Amino acid sequence: MFSRIRLFVVFVIAIFASSAVLLVGAQDATPEATATVAPSFTRFNLNTATGDDFLTIPDMNNRMVREYMEYRPYVSILQFRQEISKYVGDAQVAAWEPYVYVPIQIDQADVETLKQIPGVDDTIANELIAARPYTTNDAFLAKLATYLTADQMTFAPNYLEGYVAPEATAEATVAPEATDEPFVRFNLNTATGDDFLTIPDMNNRMVREYMEYRPYVSVLQFRQEIGKYVGDAQVAAWEPYVYVPVQIDQADVETLKQIPGVDDTIANELIAARPYGTNDAFLTKLGTYLTPEQVTFAQNFLEGYTPEVTATSAA
Repeated sequence: MFSRIRLFVVFVIAIFASSAVLLVGAQDATPEATATVAPSFTRFNLNTATGDDFLTIPDMNNRMVREYMEYRPYVSILQFRQEISKYVGDAQVAAWEPYVYVPIQIDQADVETLKQIPGVDDTIANELIAARPYTTNDAFLAKLATYLTADQMTFAPNYLEGYVAPEATAEATVAPEATDEPFVRFNLNTATGDDFLTIPDMNNRMVREYMEYRPYVSVLQFRQEIGKYVGDAQVAAWEPYVYVPVQIDQADVETLKQIPGVDDTIANELIAARPYGTNDAFLTKLGTYLTPEQVTFAQNFLEGYTPEVTATSAA
């Protein structure tokens, strides 16, 4: 979910982007569309989400769901990173993090856990800690409001221990496995600088780098170019908020795998069945692998399709 939000985006994703959020809105904030912040919350509470919830997260599997649940209760996002990184690399942990959160205990949370709230950086987190105790969420939120925008404050309560948020759904961020989610990724070739600035941990310098390498034809190109400036973990953390439009007769395996539900096997079989000629022909083939809901959602990723986005800072 956040930073300044322009709707949609996320689900935003983005961003979290409004669904400014994450995720959310702009995970394509109408890839350029308007952004406003009436985000729907799209992260799963690590202490209360079900196994089925976690399985909607991209690249998740049953074994890792068991690991997620084994270490409950989580009291810090650092604990989550430490425990889950026993099984996967830092880049994968970073890619999963935009889909989950550790509920914030207002008088105990450390800096990194407070920074889950879009708009909170190291300086703000340390000042929030210095002003303890708060005792009540309302008192904490009143202090938080001296640092964040009204839009960010609308979203912030979702992260607090004891706050009952509307039912969360994995957005993949962007990328939900179910297609009743708003599209919350930004098109890397058409999104504006203001769109990109709604993505968590984004800055003006990196926005310039994002835009310098246009047009992107592959998500591998995005990883390679942006990886010149930040580490793999940061690139992976940003990726759920953006996408490279899929050219149905040219896209490589990794670019096809942006589509929720597409794995290496499916991507290779889609490539083997080329040419398609039209997006409709490609979607028909895709329908032999994915659910109707996933196919409906998949069209958002296709070159030539204009998704309706909502800004999200992926939450």
